[in-house]
Amino acid sequence: MRTIWSFVGVVLVAAAGAAGAQPVLRVESSVASGCLTASDPDSPEPEYPFVEYKLNTAGRVLVELRFAGPALRPAVEVIENSGGAAFVNAVKDHAKTLRVPCMAADAEPVSLRRHYVFTPLSQQVNSGPAEDAGAARRMQLAACLVNQNGPAMPNYSAAAQRQALQGRVIAQMSFTAPDKPPVVQLLHRPYAQDLTAAVAAWIQNYRLPCFVPGQDTVMQTSALFTFRLDKDVFGFRPLTLTQFMASTPNLGLRPLVVDTNTMGCPFALRLWYRQPALRNIVSTVGPYVAAREPLLDWLRGASLELKSAMLDSVYGDTADITVPCVKLNIQPKEKL
Repeated sequence: MRTIWSFVGVVLVAAAGAAGAQPVLRVESSVASGCLTASDPDSPEPEYPFVEYKLNTAGRVLVELRFAGPALRPAVEVIENSGGAAFVNAVKDHAKTLRVPCMAADAEPVSLRRHYVFTPLSQQVNSGPAEDAGAARRMQLAACLVNQNGPAMPNYSAAAQRQALQGRVIAQMSFTAPDKPPVVQLLHRPYAQDLTAAVAAWIQNYRLPCFVPGQDTVMQTSALFTFRLDKDVFGFRPLTLTQFMASTPNLGLRPLVVDTNTMGCPFALRLWYRQPALRNIVSTVGPYVAAREPLLDWLRGASLELKSAMLDSVYGDTADITVPCVKLNIQPKEKL
């Protein structure tokens, strides 16, 4: 089987002599959007209305959920709907069970949007990922992010280059004021530890001048720094879903029952690999298809089991994954 990693073919092109790496910025969703949970584990999705079920009627509902605390039910506003009031009522009933347990008790209220798609052929209800209702404003804020050092890149020390030390560092940044540096968390493989000092120093020069205190809450974004020697590249090759799954140790620990024939197969995914500290970011190439969400969610929690050097190579990289037409039924292994 072809390997899923490569030292030929990835990411950023540094200047000749490998002076450093220009960051790739990504606006982060709110923390709460990653932990939206149904408090009733036996009802993870709304119930398909019985009459519509018997009549093979399709429906779609987009709601905005406003949470005032981690253990409180949300206020619900219907943004869009099709198919009739029964679908809206089913979603509202389900929303009463939703919570955001990772939300701080003293945090500002959080608004999330979520699509629910009722599919008559499979008689299933699929929900899309929780989308932060404030995403548009965060994109505006990201557009005004500046570094006081100008276009220069973080220092790639001569000592690191002599040791052929290469790797990626993910910096998570939180801004709370227009004229202050962000609070920073640096994530990386152990191999890249000596590259973090340059990143930490560089990030202290970031500012968010269009941030409005009292109007904007915490602005979270991340930056990916790739340090590499000139003419060296490393990371994922294009691969299939089967090849990716062959290197996941939790394949038999997390259940997955999907039929990609119902998902518009074959199709392409992009996976930003951030395990184990952060969930992977996974999205489809092309229009969003709600039926793919169980597979995408499984991949967000997937952690690779590779030799250390290979994990050094792919950490922080983006994998292009082709999903074929296949049926998967993966069940947890029994504990001995």
